[in-house]
Amino acid sequence: MTGGTFTKQGGNQLTLGTGNTTGGVGEIDQSGGVFNNTVRDTWLGEQTGGGTGIWTLSGTAEANLAVVDLGHSGNANGAFNLDGGTLAANRFRALSTGTSTFNFNGGTLKARTSEPDFMSGLSAANVEAGGAIIDTDGNDIGIAQDLVDGGGGGGLTKNGAGTLTLDGANTYTGSTTVAAGTLLVDGSLAASNSVAVNGGTLGGTGTIAGTLNVGASGAVAPGTSVGTLSVSDTATISGTLKIEVDGATVDVLAVDGDVDISAATLSIVETGLGADQTSYTFLTYTGSLTGTQFFDEGTLPAGYGVDYSTSGEIKLVSTGGDSPFDTWAATGTLGPVTFEGDTNGDGVQDGIAFLLGVPNPDDDAKGSLPTASEDGAGGLVLAFNCLPTADRGTAELRIEHSSDLGVGDGWTATVNEVPDATNATADNGVTYVVTPGTPANAVVATIAASEAEGGKLFGRLTASE
Repeated sequence: MTGGTFTKQGGNQLTLGTGNTTGGVGEIDQSGGVFNNTVRDTWLGEQTGGGTGIWTLSGTAEANLAVVDLGHSGNANGAFNLDGGTLAANRFRALSTGTSTFNFNGGTLKARTSEPDFMSGLSAANVEAGGAIIDTDGNDIGIAQDLVDGGGGGGLTKNGAGTLTLDGANTYTGSTTVAAGTLLVDGSLAASNSVAVNGGTLGGTGTIAGTLNVGASGAVAPGTSVGTLSVSDTATISGTLKIEVDGATVDVLAVDGDVDISAATLSIVETGLGADQTSYTFLTYTGSLTGTQFFDEGTLPAGYGVDYSTSGEIKLVSTGGDSPFDTWAATGTLGPVTFEGDTNGDGVQDGIAFLLGVPNPDDDAKGSLPTASEDGAGGLVLAFNCLPTADRGTAELRIEHSSDLGVGDGWTATVNEVPDATNATADNGVTYVVTPGTPANAVVATIAASEAEGGKLFGRLTASE
């Protein structure tokens, strides 16, 4: 087909290549004109006999299709060669046991509607020398299909408003370019694949193994809501780094290499619970940092600033206001309350009393100390209440254990503070079962029997800020 317009009408599907006993071959070679089949599906290959359907689009051709089956039934085979022109479709799938192939080679693939499963289940989706050009055209689509190298070093260009989500392990070798809209990488892009965000936004929770370059008109926004986007090479940001903060969680751009933020603009957006922690790490890197700070830090949450002082990470930190401990301490009437002190003389450090959720510093905290018991395996079980991490500020509560009260072998502390959720992975011999609650969580911590010596095992709480 070299010109004109063909529109299929009627209620049945369009089938190319069918055969019950011997495989028939049906083929369309379209270099021009417009082909429309948007009412019913298009089947490239059907029937047990191994029918084969092939559609090749090139030149200035345009095809507008609904759902396209690359092999509809039996052991049929289907292939679409997008060598040029524009192909608009609702979805691509394979329902046969035969071979189903989509070849990207320079034409534009356009989404006709939003579809989370736009392309999946094919034998192969090859990106050839002409590359994959995908225009979401204001729609949101997902491609779970791996986009693999078809030879020639072709890459991928994301055009148009809307969102394209790549969920697969994509191994095409050319560059990836975001020209408009949003590209979410929730799977992976190969190491040979550099990513350039010239316009629009790059996001997702996957891994980019190559370099990342965000142009002045582009943005990188880790996550799909709050999440982490990993880059296994250098990252240069001349556009905007968009970070969402929601309570105890924050977006993270994790770069295994050098980072250049000398021309970057930072945009912090509060969602959900907003910013309520004393510190959020939102950018990490293993190499060097170019730029002593963001060119433009934008509008930060009230009471927060950006901290660049720690090598390998950039943080959003609280710059003023009382800490949660200070607020709690101010409710006391018996005298100055300090984190290390024992203002009311109950024998419990004020910092521990705060972390155990004791209402105010005047209250006797001994009743809030852990109760101890032995589990069936001989481990030491400590049960107590503890504030959630979101309410602790910079204060941290840990468990220490010893077989001789620290006389000979010392006290061994957990690496991490008491968590907000159940954790069956031992932290220096300690596991947790946590039941969330208000204002404090119920915690059951078990110190493994293997930490005992001579049948003796002791545990205690320790607090720091």
